[in-house]
Amino acid sequence: MELKKVDKAIWLMEKEGEMRVPAYIFANDRLIDGMKKDKTLEQLKNVAGLPGIIKHALLMPDGHEGYGFPIGGVAAFDAEEGVVSPGGVGYDINCISEDAKVLTEEGYKRISEFPEKRYRVMSKRGKELVPTSPSFFMSFTPRNKVLEIITECGSKIRATEDHPFLTPNGMRILRDLKIGELLVMSEDGFYTDAICEIREINYHNHVYDFTIPRTHNFIANNFVVSNCGVRLLTTPLHEKDVRPKIRELCDALFKNVPSGVGSEGRIRVEHAELDEAVKGGVDWALERGYGTKEDKEHCEEYGRIDGADPSKVSPTAKKRGKQQFGTLGAGNHFLEVQVVEKVYNEKVAKEFGLHEGMITTMIHCGSRGYGHQICSDSIPPLLELARRQGLWLPDKELAYAPMKSAEAQNYLAGMRCAVNYAFTNRHIIAHWVRETYDQVFGKGTGDEIHTVYDVAHNIAKIEEHEVDGRKRRLVVHRKGATRAFPAGRPELPRAYRNIGQPVLIPGSMGTASYVLVGNPKGLTVAWGTTCHGSGRTMSRGEAIRTHNGKELAKSLWERNKIYVRATEPKVIAEEAPDAYKNIDDVVQSVADAGISDIVARLKPLGVAKG
Repeated sequence: MELKKVDKAIWLMEKEGEMRVPAYIFANDRLIDGMKKDKTLEQLKNVAGLPGIIKHALLMPDGHEGYGFPIGGVAAFDAEEGVVSPGGVGYDINCISEDAKVLTEEGYKRISEFPEKRYRVMSKRGKELVPTSPSFFMSFTPRNKVLEIITECGSKIRATEDHPFLTPNGMRILRDLKIGELLVMSEDGFYTDAICEIREINYHNHVYDFTIPRTHNFIANNFVVSNCGVRLLTTPLHEKDVRPKIRELCDALFKNVPSGVGSEGRIRVEHAELDEAVKGGVDWALERGYGTKEDKEHCEEYGRIDGADPSKVSPTAKKRGKQQFGTLGAGNHFLEVQVVEKVYNEKVAKEFGLHEGMITTMIHCGSRGYGHQICSDSIPPLLELARRQGLWLPDKELAYAPMKSAEAQNYLAGMRCAVNYAFTNRHIIAHWVRETYDQVFGKGTGDEIHTVYDVAHNIAKIEEHEVDGRKRRLVVHRKGATRAFPAGRPELPRAYRNIGQPVLIPGSMGTASYVLVGNPKGLTVAWGTTCHGSGRTMSRGEAIRTHNGKELAKSLWERNKIYVRATEPKVIAEEAPDAYKNIDDVVQSVADAGISDIVARLKPLGVAKG
């Protein structure tokens, strides 16, 4: 596919093949070269082939290969006659390695043989095994960790960390399993076997998975297998106040805000109360004494998106959600103490409450396992719908449903629960951040901490936009992209309606973050959207092999006076600055393309990570 540079930092992919619309990429020359090295542009081309897509497909400068949509992908569809796709919001498929053997009517067959041979697989239904034809088969290179399980009886299997396995208590995600836990196995009947080893492996080949109608499980090697955002807080403090206490502050934040994969929150809720929380959003937290009304006013959707329906969320998602409510999470999620290093637009910065030398705190986290499970649960019904109705898929990762279908409405109702979970999660964490500043700098400090804005990074939203001279309701998919509305949009809080929406762009660990503002051109050409961060260039596995976490933390402190506190050194290695694109390139690209304007640059002083 050929790209044509049509303006500064704007590239055109002209319509060809199955594309229904052209595609545009916002990136400078360095960033566009990186996108050509993997499937990023191919995925963008596939998005441009989805039915009902309006005007064009878009890719932000932090874009990289994802599942379905590329990360940084944006597309809009008619809200009545268009489609919705979970791959356009955020999802990592779970698969098993190519050497796995799957039980079929004809005995065990290597899973990699299935594209050419139409085997019927054996699936557990109650206490019996029944032959079932897979409705879809998929394979690709894994984008997350691959783990190997070994049981006490010697059974062994390799799978991506988010693949579900059957236990006596139901399906469990691989990364949540522990040594000694029992798994349900199958060989002349069903039995249990204890895990004796779980280890990460270096795996670069393809992984595979099926969609199995009704039962959603199959037998492999005897095993039965089966929304992020950011908030920025201002403080009354300056660098001279915080620099001497940065270790104490980050250690206290790390202690007061639970973090890490599998970590449990300080808040204890049962399913019914969690349902109320995701329906009420930030209002639920305010009623219980968390945060302020000003916080709510400075949230996208005022901290609660309409249409959330917990009855569309599975018990498994609720179980994961109640355990992790009020937690930060791992990976690239963080709490970062920053200083406003440079202001580029004094007028807008003043309206946002920012000035040079001010200390800020950024909260980057999402809906944890609750949101991931909702996405996981949504894929099989959509793939089954495609099979049943004969829907054409440009890529099986781009499973979609017509907006008027029950499947689409069920997915949106569940996704909105995840969005409200994430808004509420960040709101509660902000409350604990205030308490921590009181603890370290004296009572009353937290009262002077204010929310600049809270915005989602992965979402499908119904919005009104002008298309060919008339207003239309569209469902805008933003995957690893940030809404960036200009002044005048009624969705913006009163404080920003005449200036434009604050846009929060976190950098990678040890690098700068930025505050931008939406502008009219961005609304016209990009559905009011801009980038969301740096964008990975190196897998987490590669980063761990390349970097020593302890040495990296030491280097960040000695060279840059940036203090890092994390659960383990591996987490630091995973998020090494050179595992990401240059944040200055990314932000300058959206500024050069004219889709948002730079307001301020924030320099990190310390970070607490899961």
